[in-house]
Amino acid sequence: MEILASPLRRRAGFAVATLAVLANPAWGQSTPSSGVRETAAAIVVEIPVTVAGKDGRPVTGLTAADFELFDEGKKQSLSGVDVIDLSRPAAAVAPAAAGTVSAAPAIPPSARRLWLLVFDLSYASASGLTRAREGARDFVTRSMKENDLAAVGTLSVDTGWRLLVNFTRDRRQLAAAVDTLGIPSLVHPSPDPLVFAFSDPRAAEAGVGESPNTGGIGAGAFQDAMRDAQALRRKSNDELLRGRAAKQVASLAGIGRVLDSVRGRKHVLFFSEGFESRLLNGTSLAQVHDGSSTGLSSLDSTTAAGAGDASVSGEIWKIDNDARFGSTASRDLLSTALAQFSRSDSVIDAVDIGGLRADGDSAPRNEGGTDTLFTMAADTGGDFVRNANQLSGELEKVVDRTSLVYLLVYSPKGLSKPGAFHALKVTVKTPGVKVAARSGYYEPRPYRALSRLEQVLSAGDLLSGGEASGAIDLRLTAAAFASPSDLPQVPVVLEVPGPSLLAGDTGEKSGVQIYAYANDPKGNLVDYVASELSLDLAKVRPALEASGIKFYGTLYLPPGDYGLRVLVRNASTGRAGVASERLTVPAIPGGAPSVLPPFFSESSAGWLMIRATPRAEAPARPADYPFALAGESFIPSALPRLSNDADARIAVVAYNFGASGKPAPLAVDFRIVGADGKETPAAARPEKSSDVERGGGQKRLYSLHPSGLAPGRYALKVVVTDTATHSSAESASPFEIR
Repeated sequence: MEILASPLRRRAGFAVATLAVLANPAWGQSTPSSGVRETAAAIVVEIPVTVAGKDGRPVTGLTAADFELFDEGKKQSLSGVDVIDLSRPAAAVAPAAAGTVSAAPAIPPSARRLWLLVFDLSYASASGLTRAREGARDFVTRSMKENDLAAVGTLSVDTGWRLLVNFTRDRRQLAAAVDTLGIPSLVHPSPDPLVFAFSDPRAAEAGVGESPNTGGIGAGAFQDAMRDAQALRRKSNDELLRGRAAKQVASLAGIGRVLDSVRGRKHVLFFSEGFESRLLNGTSLAQVHDGSSTGLSSLDSTTAAGAGDASVSGEIWKIDNDARFGSTASRDLLSTALAQFSRSDSVIDAVDIGGLRADGDSAPRNEGGTDTLFTMAADTGGDFVRNANQLSGELEKVVDRTSLVYLLVYSPKGLSKPGAFHALKVTVKTPGVKVAARSGYYEPRPYRALSRLEQVLSAGDLLSGGEASGAIDLRLTAAAFASPSDLPQVPVVLEVPGPSLLAGDTGEKSGVQIYAYANDPKGNLVDYVASELSLDLAKVRPALEASGIKFYGTLYLPPGDYGLRVLVRNASTGRAGVASERLTVPAIPGGAPSVLPPFFSESSAGWLMIRATPRAEAPARPADYPFALAGESFIPSALPRLSNDADARIAVVAYNFGASGKPAPLAVDFRIVGADGKETPAAARPEKSSDVERGGGQKRLYSLHPSGLAPGRYALKVVVTDTATHSSAESASPFEIR
């Protein structure tokens, strides 16, 4: 029996793992595959730490004995310390063996480096933003490291915080978001619910006193009156500006909070000119704005001389204390907002784009905006960058300083307050070093208590990294067929056992979210399927508990290699599962000979059959049901369960055998592969054949009769050979013996 640690109740920076004793035998293992599971909740906190020496370079060679961890002031024992070098190239992931799950990425999700590019649409000039995009685009397309992920968003007083692209390695989608900043007139956004696709994947690939003489009111009185009126007008205007600044800060705090839903160290690249620092911090009374204002300073109650004169004359009502000392409430709001970033293992790298303005830009400048940006960076442990056009050089320093990560792991006890924050402190016994680590963690909250954006980021986090496993069991199969459209069609068949899906769900209504994304080797999104279902459990629960959901969706992919990641989540309980598969789409026709994984036909009885609805923005493509032979359709099983001495029907599909449109004479050989890798011949009786399938495909239907196999998991290997040319191809599919 395997003991599996499920990452699917994680919050960024720490993992809430469920240790599950799961009957999940390897091929040929004699343990029955009954699916019986016993669980025991355990919390695993993962804390990424970077340690820099006096020279700013990462400190190497540290061990668990060099670290001390304190949770709410109490020293904790570490379960372990992992060392992750982010400067190493991403390891190539070999295709998983048939019937197994793809290997987990080399870098633990909690140790990843993530970049969030946020563009301030309220406190920035149009020309500054226009030029800032150049540096941002260059960063995501050229400078971002292979192991890093990035996301793009905007921040505005009027519309708040908006996520344009979720954390991804897809540089095309990132560049499209940077080019347009989500401005409606510039882009037709994709309806992808998890926001991996900013624009259609195919479009992204293709390319965004009184006078003594008159007896009237003297000049002095007039000036006094005007000064009073101006002071009142300025105070009223400042209240408006302070309110806008406070609203912006509140939205900024929202970013910091939701980033806790993503594992890893987050660097927020904040492109802005900043709002006036005096709105929060007040104007220094020792400061005079410029030389021309010196003579008037005694007339302005917001300056040192003016405030002093008003105080001496007893006209203290003229003194605007908020302008002098700043608003206490606003200062507290900023401090609280910035604290959210540290709690979420995030830093703000503030990028001042004020120097990128074009000559003659009419947008008002924010005096003191640089001070605000500097405060944001300093208070979160980030860097202050003055030139967005030269991001690469500045960020290279950050990349180098954070390239070595020590991942501290420990298990806290007695967590019983969902959402409660626990303060952490990490120290290193080596003197003179600078330690960067998150300031704490939150106890996990129920899925329903998360905001929609937190749910989206959490789902994206699971799909973009981590083990292919989870609380919900999934069975996945996908293969490429010739298509009546311009691209091969890849049907995705997913089986979700009902008891696993419904565990803990006691309501009468429930929601199921199913997402499947195909990425090329560079991490670019090529196509996806997204379905959100509403289930009336009062009607379908018995059927689901007896079997489950069989989901069918179609991807359209050009020839090449792809990674397929599928997420299924129960929207009521938050329980989720992730399945992963690597697939090759051959050129059909015209490519090398290929044979698809053998398909086991099964009855539809008991399954709740669901077919994905095509995306509204996807190109209209003619489609057919590919699981058919000579007009007879069948339903494939993602993980068939067979019995000894009972026949199983097997469909074999081959492409690119033969020449000049003539079908090749094919020999098909079946072998059963056990856990030890040994192959034994399998007896199969031919039932039906067709050599006139779309794209020159050749299909065969066989009856397989297993016997003498011990209960457990195996693979059925099929080898197809052209008896005339001796060219061959092979593939395999998993199955279980009950």
